[in-house]
Amino acid sequence: MKVSLFAAVAAVLFLSLMSGCSGDPRVARQSVAPPAEVDLTAADADAAAKLGELVERAKGDPENATFRGELGMAYSVNGYQLAAMTSYEQAAELDPTNPRWKYLLALARSKSGDLEGALAAIDESIALDPSYVSSHLHRGFWLLDQGDAGVEAEQAFQTVLELDPDNRAGLLGLARSMFRQGRNPEVIEMLEAATVERPGDAYLFHLLGTAYRFANEEEKASVALAKGK
Repeated sequence: MKVSLFAAVAAVLFLSLMSGCSGDPRVARQSVAPPAEVDLTAADADAAAKLGELVERAKGDPENATFRGELGMAYSVNGYQLAAMTSYEQAAELDPTNPRWKYLLALARSKSGDLEGALAAIDESIALDPSYVSSHLHRGFWLLDQGDAGVEAEQAFQTVLELDPDNRAGLLGLARSMFRQGRNPEVIEMLEAATVERPGDAYLFHLLGTAYRFANEEEKASVALAKGK
C-alpha cells in the first residue's frame, strides 16, 4: 500500500481543526495497551518514517490521549482502519470525557463497513457533546443506510437543522427520511418554502423536482428540475 508523507502529516493537522472537542490529553487513571503498530514495508519511505515517529511519540508519553488520537488520524487517512480504531479506543480510554475520540472512532468504523458500531460510537460522542452538527448528520445518514424506517433518522436531521438552519445536507437527509415514511406532500411543502427563501439554490430545485416526480406531477417536476441544473 503506497502512502504519502503529505497524507500522514495532514492527519495530524486535521485534528487541530476539529471544533467543539476540547479536553486534557493527560487524564489517564490507568495504563492502556501499547500504541497500535502496523507493517509499513509497503508504504512510502517518508510516510513510514513519519508514522513510525508518531508511534514512538505515543510510546514515549503513554498517558497522552492526543498522541494516540493523532496516531489514529495518521493511520486512518492512510487506510489502516483497524489500527486507527485501536488508537481512537485507546485515546477514549485515556480521555473519556472528550467527544472527539468517539466521533473519530465512529468515522473509522463506518469506513470499515461497521454501521452498527459507528452508530454506537457516535451516540457516545453525542452524549458528551450534543452541539456538534456533524455527529447528528452522520447519525442520520447511517440510520438511513442501515434501513431505518425514517422516524429516528428524521429526528437526527431535525436536530441538525435546529443547530444549523441552512445546512443543505441536513435538509436532504430530512427529505429522504420523510420520503421513506411516505410523507411526500409534506416534503413538497417543505421544499417549496425553501426554494422561496433561496431561489438561487439549484440543488433545492433538484430535490423539489424529484419530489414532484414521485407525486406524478410531471409538469411541475420538469420546471423544477430545469432550475436545478
